Amino acid sequence: MNGARRYNYNQKVYNNKKGYISMEKEINYNSFLRLNVKNYSNKWIAIVDGKVVSSGNTFREAYNQSKTKFPKNRPLIAKIPSKKVMIL
Repeated sequence: MNGARRYNYNQKVYNNKKGYISMEKEINYNSFLRLNVKNYSNKWIAIVDGKVVSSGNTFREAYNQSKTKFPKNRPLIAKIPSKKVMIL
């Protein structure tokens, strides 16, 4: 397996803020937090199994590409803001 991890996606993981969530959601969310967003400025991204599998200018574009590649998985879809973001 060359160091690759195998996860039981049906396994529940306790998250103290949200209660129990699935391992799949936990993996995708953690990889989103560690993501280098420099390449995806102002794009929608889809993450499956902890990896960015597609990106696009619209939600539908990113979602459809990810479902074409991984029809049985539920992707985490996120919008990466542009480099110029003003927080008020």
